[in-house]
Amino acid sequence: MLPWWNAVAINDVPAQSDFYSSANGRLLNDLVRNAREADKVALLLKVWRQR
Repeated sequence: MLPWWNAVAINDVPAQSDFYSSANGRLLNDLVRNAREADKVALLLKVWRQR
């Protein structure tokens, strides 16, 4: 499942657990480094960090 989908699935507890997992945090960091528009992906990383 895509990280951004889990971030917006607010009524889906397993999706939220997946989004806030440490593995997803590592994935988001990798995406920020490799994305063309890193600032947009960085917003997801910010949400992940503010749990």
